[in-house]
Formats: sequence, structure tokens, C-alpha cells
Amino acid sequence: MYKISRKLLCDKIVGIHQIRYAHQTTHYEILKLKSTCTPKEIREAFIRLSKELHPDANISNAKRASSDKSFIQLLEAYKVLSKPDSRASYDYELSLQERPYGHQVRYK
Repeated sequence: MYKISRKLLCDKIVGIHQIRYAHQTTHYEILKLKSTCTPKEIREAFIRLSKELHPDANISNAKRASSDKSFIQLLEAYKVLSKPDSRASYDYELSLQERPYGHQVRYK
């Protein structure tokens, strides 16, 4: 039977977890904002990006398919981040993803 140190096992688990979530784009990244942004900045970024990504603004067929997907992602990001309750829930979920297996830090 193989013996693996606890630290080595934990390091491998953390590495796998980071790979799992590395490819996901956050709503903040979609809006090109930091997580500390204000509601006003969220609205301004949405308006600016919606003008760039709106399907009607991209007439060529080659750009239309990618702009449709990008615009839908933009709408979803704005929908979540523009409401204080949904933004708080989203921020909490992001904080859990940063920890291996979503383990919460508990204080006594």
C-alpha cells in the first residue's frame, strides 16, 4: 500500500480545484471591472459594453455569432451584479470557489 503525506495530498487537491475553476470567467471579468466596483460603475460598464457587443451593432455574419454569445453573457453578468442581493450571493459563491472543495473558514 502506498503512503502519501497529508500535505502532499492537500496540495494535489488544491491544484485540481484551481484547474477546475481556472477556465471560468467571472461576471466582473465580463464587465471588465474589479470586484470592489460600485453600482454606478457596473451600470456604466454595461452600457458601454452593450453598445460594442449588441448583435445589431455587428452586421457581418462572422462577428454576429460571437457577439450574440458575448452579449448574452453581458446581460447575465449585469442581471446578477446590478441587484445588491444577487451580487452578495454571487460574491459569496466566488469566495467559496477560492477554497478547496468550498470549505468555509469557521471562527470560534
